[in-house]
Amino acid sequence: MIANKKTAATPTSSSDLEELPTELLLQIANSMLNPAERTRLSSCSQRLQKLLPQYLRVKILCSRDDDGGAIQQDLFVSCAKSSSFDQFLTSSENLRYGQEYYFWSFDYQRGNKAFLGRHTRHAHEPSDANHHSDGGGRLQYLYTIGLRPCTPNQTWKVVGGTDGDMVMWGEEIALTVGGLNPKPRQPDSNQRGTLCCMPKMANGPVWIVLDSHHNTSGDSGSGSCGSDDTNNSIRGGESSKLKLMPCNQYSPSPKTPEKELIVHAIPRVCDEGEYLLHSPCSTMHGSIHSDGFHVIVDFTFWIHKGIMYFGSPVLPFSLGIPILETDILDNGACPLANLLNIKSARWGCVIYYMAVAADVGEGKNLNMQRFLQRVTEHRDHQVIVNESKDLVYINVLHKRVKTMADPIPRNDDALWRFILSW
Repeated sequence: MIANKKTAATPTSSSDLEELPTELLLQIANSMLNPAERTRLSSCSQRLQKLLPQYLRVKILCSRDDDGGAIQQDLFVSCAKSSSFDQFLTSSENLRYGQEYYFWSFDYQRGNKAFLGRHTRHAHEPSDANHHSDGGGRLQYLYTIGLRPCTPNQTWKVVGGTDGDMVMWGEEIALTVGGLNPKPRQPDSNQRGTLCCMPKMANGPVWIVLDSHHNTSGDSGSGSCGSDDTNNSIRGGESSKLKLMPCNQYSPSPKTPEKELIVHAIPRVCDEGEYLLHSPCSTMHGSIHSDGFHVIVDFTFWIHKGIMYFGSPVLPFSLGIPILETDILDNGACPLANLLNIKSARWGCVIYYMAVAADVGEGKNLNMQRFLQRVTEHRDHQVIVNESKDLVYINVLHKRVKTMADPIPRNDDALWRFILSW
């Protein structure tokens, strides 16, 4: 009997690659390789160098030389109007005013593209009319910025010039960002905001997006904003004056502190960028983190016979919230997202439970009487406390519980996380 011989795998040579059809090479390079692998492939032959030109990589900098800053990541640029976000600008191309783009980096740790955009929303009372005022001295909102993994939900525009004209490297511009969501105040809202680099604080300049306070388009789904983009840049004042530089022309300087952006986990529920709910699997593609004033509450979540249970380890009781027969649950969607979408008072009870857990976690005393009073402010809510007083259940009068709702087993080791920002 002759034993089968195991043949060693033969590494692919550049001559093998030369024989592959062009369409297959492009498919491999654009959908299967990360930017570093694509660069190495491009260097294998002259044919591949022509087929796979180098991606454009840009730096976003403040135009002020005395107290400015830069975003640390090198950002690739993709055309937002293409059928996919894989139509990249190459190193020989420039951006153009008024066109929509995605700015993105590559997260080599997790193997994902990560797209620049607004993250959490924070209230802000303007103190300097030249930098922040909305014209009436009213409270306005700022958004932190970060990187969203895998898929983009916001586009960027360069403003400050004539639409269609080429953006010259190093010239003074402004950048606006917006999404397609018609709901105001959401990070991916079609209300466009302006990227600003605020003057140096204790830890260096602060990068934020200034809320526009305006509906950005006549049609809620287009994401286009017309003249509001210019209004937004004026609203941002000196802080909104930026410039773009290709990375091969950028020289780091101690006078230009760089802001490192975080790849943020995508929340299961996002309430106007102020309240973010993350499931245990959220961290697969990003970190649960926020700049600005915020607190993160860990809790256990499970569903049993149509009741959603929330258990914070710092509180002596769990909260029970019913899923109702009238609730419409999208397949695979988090039931809590439905409460937000229908503006249910039950979502307000969840937020208040998390806020109380945050206070107790920071050393404040639990006022149980006040908690019970607050969660019964809605006329249809009835509070039921079990005999052992370790469960507060919100009964919704005249409504039936959807007992056949998909269950989620209790697992005290699988923590959910709730971000409250202000």
